[in-house]
Amino acid sequence: MCSANVTSGSIRSLSKWNIESCVRSRSHRYKITASGISDSSVKDWFPPAMLPVLQHPVIKSMPSNHQKSLQARYLVHFLNHTTALEHLIINNAVENIIHKRMRVEFEDSMCTIGLMIYTDEAYHALFSDQLAADVAKYFQIERSQSSRLLQLQKLIESL
Repeated sequence: MCSANVTSGSIRSLSKWNIESCVRSRSHRYKITASGISDSSVKDWFPPAMLPVLQHPVIKSMPSNHQKSLQARYLVHFLNHTTALEHLIINNAVENIIHKRMRVEFEDSMCTIGLMIYTDEAYHALFSDQLAADVAKYFQIERSQSSRLLQLQKLIESL
């Protein structure tokens, strides 16, 4: 079906893929509850380096529930972006490789790995979408699509 050199190490590293994958072997649903939200500290949602705005004196002076709401908005945006990235961009690229829509051909074993990646990325999209929906509902946040990914999608479609 498809052709490119795959090392035995890359195949071996995926030999337990169906058993060891975190996305499929662990429960992926977080329970978004009032007590869970009130008990968590703001820094639990993201590493400080990902949201340096939280270090601004105005933000630091806000009540913790406002800080959590701000982080929740960023989390929903981040998860919406992740869902679209996994589904529209990454899986689309893998699909094109698997179905020989590229100028490069790959060996069948590489196509099998591609299908594994496709499955994992779809599961990441599912997880991200469900968590974004739960957080958005709890914090009453309107969800929107990532404008950056929509522009990237248009660019890809124009090629």
